[in-house]
Amino acid sequence: SGVYGATKHAVNCISSTLRKELEDDPIRIVTIMPGAVATNFARNFDPEVVKGFGALVGVDLDWERGTRIPDEVLTQAQEAMRPLLAAPDDVADAVFYAVTTPVTVNIAEIVVRPPKALQL
Repeated sequence: SGVYGATKHAVNCISSTLRKELEDDPIRIVTIMPGAVATNFARNFDPEVVKGFGALVGVDLDWERGTRIPDEVLTQAQEAMRPLLAAPDDVADAVFYAVTTPVTVNIAEIVVRPPKALQL
């Protein structure tokens, strides 16, 4: 939705401003921007899209928008659609990299995406 896009832009603007304000301090601001990741964020998607993910992994989902998608379905979907969906661990690895990099390096942004773009 438009609100989602606007909030992402706002976070990027705030991060950029903080990065500039803190550049003389031993604090770094890193914006982690994940693409399509197999998480329960999908509970907000169109029900037919989510049911399609379920069908791809052989699960007939009796599911309604806003309800939690079973973890095993998310795991199976991510494994079956690996080129199209990143795993939550991929994002966690990016965060780990960002927080363990020496403060002498300023990593502004990390985009975490699967190899192929998923169009929803």
